[in-house]
Amino acid sequence: MGGIVSESRDRELIRCVLMRVRECGPVSKVLLVTDGLASYAKQALHVFREPLRTGKRGRPRLVLPGGVMVARIKKRYQRRRVVEVVRKVVRGTEAAVHSRIEQTQRSAVALLNTA
Repeated sequence: MGGIVSESRDRELIRCVLMRVRECGPVSKVLLVTDGLASYAKQALHVFREPLRTGKRGRPRLVLPGGVMVARIKKRYQRRRVVEVVRKVVRGTEAAVHSRIEQTQRSAVALLNTA
């Protein structure tokens, strides 16, 4: 894989990281689980798009492949302790995300986790 270093976690950093992920192979089966920063999901939906060629003239529409799934996990803190974890599927269905986790983790318990 690879890594990117930056002083701040901004849009350019996130886009560079996701471009590295895209370069690793086909994105039709990507499950991206991010922390609460909304930029990850927005940039993933932008970076993973592919052209939909119809044979007509002009620039083809950019669409997201059907297998791309994006989920977000937000942790809520009180007094420096995690009191709540909110899991939200941004792209795809919750059943499909859990199914993909079970296929790749070989675990009966399919929980979204960023660790």
